[in-house]
Amino acid sequence: MLAQLGNHIFEGLKSPGSWSENGGVRYGRIALVNGKDALQFTGEELGEIRLSLLFSVDFCDPVAEVEALRQSMVSAEVLPFIMGDGTVVGKYVITSVDLTPQRYSPTGVLEVASVSVDLLEHTGGDAPAAKGMAVKPDRSAARITPPPPPVQPPATPVPTAADSIAADISKGRAAVNRMKETVRKVKQGTTKFKRGVRDVRRLADEVKHVYQTAKTKVENTKKIIQRAQQLPTSLEGAIQYAENLAKLDNVADMSVLEMNVDTLAASAEKVGISATSIVAFSATKEGGN
Repeated sequence: MLAQLGNHIFEGLKSPGSWSENGGVRYGRIALVNGKDALQFTGEELGEIRLSLLFSVDFCDPVAEVEALRQSMVSAEVLPFIMGDGTVVGKYVITSVDLTPQRYSPTGVLEVASVSVDLLEHTGGDAPAAKGMAVKPDRSAARITPPPPPVQPPATPVPTAADSIAADISKGRAAVNRMKETVRKVKQGTTKFKRGVRDVRRLADEVKHVYQTAKTKVENTKKIIQRAQQLPTSLEGAIQYAENLAKLDNVADMSVLEMNVDTLAASAEKVGISATSIVAFSATKEGGN
């Protein structure tokens, strides 16, 4: 998530977390005689992000992960915040790490803990040298700078069960989004109604197919099913909504089409939420990788 910090959080964590973001702007007050103050825009506030994480001995060493976060915080590391899809949000520093122990071993070793991490946007100037545990240490000699290693082509990623399920879910979401775009075009008059219905039916059939594929993969993975009992149910619902849309014919009321597409969109969102824990767990050794 934060440069090499992501290796500690998500490669070790393998459990869905959550995050919230705060942003704002500043206004200066200009006093006026015999009137209300005038406002003058003075710029944006620094962005703030809060991460809610869960570390478990099932996937990592919670003590080491928390220490890595704290060391990065006190070392004033400035690291890029990168979303799961590769989007770079910006550079941030860690301003607080709050630990809530949830379970200890019989010998007193921390096994499960929830952690809240507050990040503050860093803008302008050169970032100080990173010294914490959340980045790779500089292993070069003190007085000798070795030549940079030759650039190697990136390795071809090995397909996993998690990748396959995530790909199916993404395809379903993309098809649903195209449905909503089709409805929007029909409402704006840029697409004829009959053509819009035909396109929605075709996309609904696509949604049904990819979700059916995802459902089959999930049902064939017993351990994953045990970690996310809600996904088969939510997939069943999405498949049923998609099947109803795929059979839609002779619809004369725009509101009926829009209502059915919105219902499928809401169901697709539930599928995505339910799939998060499955994808995270299936990427672990226990999950088969």
